[in-house]
Amino acid sequence: VLHGRWELAAAEAAYERAEHELRLAVAKQYPALRIGPSASRDGDGTTIGGALSLDLPIFDRNQGGIRAAEATRDAARARFRSVLQSALADVADATAD
Repeated sequence: VLHGRWELAAAEAAYERAEHELRLAVAKQYPALRIGPSASRDGDGTTIGGALSLDLPIFDRNQGGIRAAEATRDAARARFRSVLQSALADVADATAD
């Protein structure tokens, strides 16, 4: 009965998206390591080598982004639960009739 309800599917998709965005915000608080090629050209010729970059988020641990993502996720979860309970109430009313 709940399978064909588009508003329930939309609320669930919004909740899943908010959960994914929260995971991304949490991942941004950790150091990022990047490795790749490097090339430079000067008067003597071209130098090719490797590059290594490490971003250390010492002062900015993305706490504001995490809190905002948590609030968005919690609101999406509440909306999903509300739509689910409404759908279940409709089913219970139909069963009682």
